[in-house]
Amino acid sequence: MIGKNYSFGQAVMISSGGITGGLFTAGILVVFDVQSAKAYQIAILGGATFGLHYANSRLNISKESPLMSKSISEKVFTLTPTTLGDSDGTYIPALSMNLIF
Repeated sequence: MIGKNYSFGQAVMISSGGITGGLFTAGILVVFDVQSAKAYQIAILGGATFGLHYANSRLNISKESPLMSKSISEKVFTLTPTTLGDSDGTYIPALSMNLIF
């Protein structure tokens, strides 16, 4: 990651990869009903590290990114709480993410 120019949106995407990796591995331990706090710590740390690496490897970041021409004040990132519903009245909470470069 050293020596690369990341735009605001790219940085958010890479951070989201780390968060997603950590939550995914924690969810696996919940499914298997693991009670050890140490296991959760190790799994979340490992999953977050893998998620950061995976998200970074999927982005094509050049040394001179054209997206860096805009200042951060011109970029918009919003997370809006929402729900996803089904016809039978079942609703689950969700987040709507909006990125504008």
